[in-house]
Amino acid sequence: MGWLGDLAVVSLLLTMAVATAISATTSYYFYRWRRILALDGKIVTIPEELISKLAAIGSKLNALQSALGTVRSDQIANHPKCREDN
Repeated sequence: MGWLGDLAVVSLLLTMAVATAISATTSYYFYRWRRILALDGKIVTIPEELISKLAAIGSKLNALQSALGTVRSDQIANHPKCREDN
């Protein structure tokens, strides 16, 4: 490889090193601000809290749906037109 090839490899490595440093710095500051927002008055809901709240709502809705299905089946079974013992 000539000096031009060596220069290309070195510039590629430097570009990759700078990109890695920028991404690591950005990730650190995102993590830092996420913790600050999570601790100060719950201004912003972080994804884990949102997921757990949605899961709790979903389980309550499933329980309600099951209870309503039971009530509906009891109503159908006790309705005079639906009884077969008339």
